[in-house]
Amino acid sequence: MTQLTIKTPENLGNVMLQKIISQRELSVLKVLRERQSLQTSTSDIGEIATQSGIRDNQEVQRALYLLEGKNFVKPDPEGDFTSNRWRITDVGMKALLMLS
Repeated sequence: MTQLTIKTPENLGNVMLQKIISQRELSVLKVLRERQSLQTSTSDIGEIATQSGIRDNQEVQRALYLLEGKNFVKPDPEGDFTSNRWRITDVGMKALLMLS
């Protein structure tokens, strides 16, 4: 029987993380981490676009969808992918720490 392995930053490794995260996605993650450190648990797509330097909200949303697929971010409320508010997950925080 084959055992399913859940991909987390710990078992992916730093080099692999660099390969699966684009610069846009990394910029979005950094903004979400900064916002969380300021006691703002969620961030609006417009705020993320402004702070990350990505001017197009659709590009930010695309990056958020890709990051959500990697379990690095989640919408608020959870499961509502039409939401404009997003937050970084613990897995996303670990990934950023590994890339720093």
